[in-house]
Amino acid sequence: MTQKLAVFAQSGGPSPVVNRTLCSAFRKASYLGLYPIGAVHGIDGIMNRKFYDLKNQPDWIVQKIASTPGMALGSKRKEPTNEECGKIVEIFREMDVRYFFFIGGDNTARSTHLINQQATASGYEMTCIHIPKTIDNDILVTDHTPGFGSAGRFIALSLKGIEMDNRALPGVHIVVTMGKDAGYLAAASSLAKSGENDAPHKIYLPEIEFSRDRFVQEVEAIYAKLGRAVVVVSEGIWQMVGGKKVTLVEMLNASHGEDGFGGISLSGTGALGDYLAGMVKSILKKISRVRAETFGYTQRSFPGCISEVDSSEAALAGEHAVKYALSGVGSGSVALLPLSGRNGEVAFLTSLGSVGNGKKSMPPSYLTEEGCGVNGEFKAYASPLVGEMPNFASLLPIYYELKKGK
Repeated sequence: MTQKLAVFAQSGGPSPVVNRTLCSAFRKASYLGLYPIGAVHGIDGIMNRKFYDLKNQPDWIVQKIASTPGMALGSKRKEPTNEECGKIVEIFREMDVRYFFFIGGDNTARSTHLINQQATASGYEMTCIHIPKTIDNDILVTDHTPGFGSAGRFIALSLKGIEMDNRALPGVHIVVTMGKDAGYLAAASSLAKSGENDAPHKIYLPEIEFSRDRFVQEVEAIYAKLGRAVVVVSEGIWQMVGGKKVTLVEMLNASHGEDGFGGISLSGTGALGDYLAGMVKSILKKISRVRAETFGYTQRSFPGCISEVDSSEAALAGEHAVKYALSGVGSGSVALLPLSGRNGEVAFLTSLGSVGNGKKSMPPSYLTEEGCGVNGEFKAYASPLVGEMPNFASLLPIYYELKKGK
């Protein structure tokens, strides 16, 4: 084979637009003279030599895959050990792979960095590029990550629907979203609000320590004012225990163990929502209708509400990854610039080490003064990524306003 081999792999949790990144990247690579192959199920696929030829796929299949949520090549939540990185480099050496593109979150960036370091230490010349993907929007350096806009749109639209339901049958509705270390997804629910009394009425984020007493008091106050209450809670809410941050999911012994990257898995359980609903019921006995809902993995691959901007950004991230790889600047991670003030530039290449050793929380300037919501600065940031929200109407607010005026 005369063309240089380029391996593409996906890692971590799926997203609504990650296949857009994959398809735009391998098509760009093929167009620019590389021979693209895919590793089936990420790191495991490489180590077990499970590869899929991406070069000669029919256009109609590629277009269909690009618009499909999930991960077309399959995924694996795994950070390779130094020994496994050495094995990966040796496999790439045997195959004469010169370009490696790894699509995923911060843990994937760290894995890419480890493989790149192993290749350098062994004297093998190979360019390793990490392409950002995560619905959590918590990757360092990049302004936003492909996946967040569409997942945020799912959440915002869901809250629109819950608002209509809650107006019709008033009660307390608690919604739990993903977001272990950053509250971007929970905060996206704020885009559902078109009026002061619309849901969500409070948003509880992992950027602020959670208080159970305050939670109950605020739910009671909202209910006393409106006769109903809708609150959104991030799965990563925590309290200090013995000088250490401990999530409520861990306190409830509801964690699913490790997430494959050495962290705690908080998703896949409805225990947090059930606990909060139970707490409200037991303390605020006058409120008879209390419901809890956990979106869970639905957020990651929901096909019905893809953000157009998010889809476009996902494709651009893949194209720029290949452009940087072939430019000779070396290995790195693609970072997207803010949508506003780009001056023609979409992205830049940052070092792998600057991305994989931490997570990005929401800046304090996005939070309301009391800390249980987000302000206009966050909405100005997130709204273009999520897309325009529909406007709905109800006769009930008009009825109660007229009744109040009599």
